[in-house]
Amino acid sequence: MALDLATFNKRALSAVVFVAIMFVGLLWDQWNFLLLITLIESLCISELIALQEKINDYKTPQWLMLATIMLGLSLTGSFYWSTLFPSARLSLLPIWLGLALLLFVASLLIKEAKQAISLQLPLILLYIGLPFISLVFLFTQHHLLPMLLIACIWINDTMAYIIGSFIGKTPFSSISPKKTWEGTLGGGLLCVATAWAVANFFPIVIPGIPISVVVVFAIIAATFGTLGDLIESKLKRMANVKDAGAIMPGHGGALDRFDSLLLAAPFAALFIYYFFNHSTFNF
Repeated sequence: MALDLATFNKRALSAVVFVAIMFVGLLWDQWNFLLLITLIESLCISELIALQEKINDYKTPQWLMLATIMLGLSLTGSFYWSTLFPSARLSLLPIWLGLALLLFVASLLIKEAKQAISLQLPLILLYIGLPFISLVFLFTQHHLLPMLLIACIWINDTMAYIIGSFIGKTPFSSISPKKTWEGTLGGGLLCVATAWAVANFFPIVIPGIPISVVVVFAIIAATFGTLGDLIESKLKRMANVKDAGAIMPGHGGALDRFDSLLLAAPFAALFIYYFFNHSTFNF
């Protein structure tokens, strides 16, 4: 698979703008972080609903789509709220429970909502809700952890694309024909090597985070990030669409951009949780 310079340049240009926005949101302060994940999660939920509609051939009522987005956001927010307001730890939980009850009643009483709710809610809460809760958990442990995970995913994706374009010959999966074993393995190895080199020789870039955490995050990004990309590719193939959205030239929608993160974030959070509770290490 030859490197398409026109496509690469378009992807690179839009990625520069995207990276700048992500840096501001992830690193500026906790309010910008909240605004960023709220925006991304909203886009991911709406795009996932659109994919499910195409796959299962139904139409979601507008009010139900908004209620579903609010349900996901309030669930994520209830975990983050205590960071902003320690005295109001569970203030968003009643909102989440109220929305959940509303959707449950709607699924019983409103004919047009039954199929949408039964198909949407389980997948949205697991596929979208859990990863963003995991990002919130990572942020509360160390404000650089979400950025570290995302940076590792970017390195893995970029290196896999470049290596696969030059030397990739063996298809990795029928779900995503453009992926190759050469690109996947090369991207993963270079991701881990780059993460180790930065943590070892330039620790000021990620202060307070041990080399072991950086390396494990790189392994998680390469392994589960790749699987996350395949899961979203499978959903798009089932829906018979090329991209889940069109917010970024050359990259598609929010799901296309964050598909790797959706699977990698929960495993990164599990690692940090285990690390905190079974060692004497503290950030």
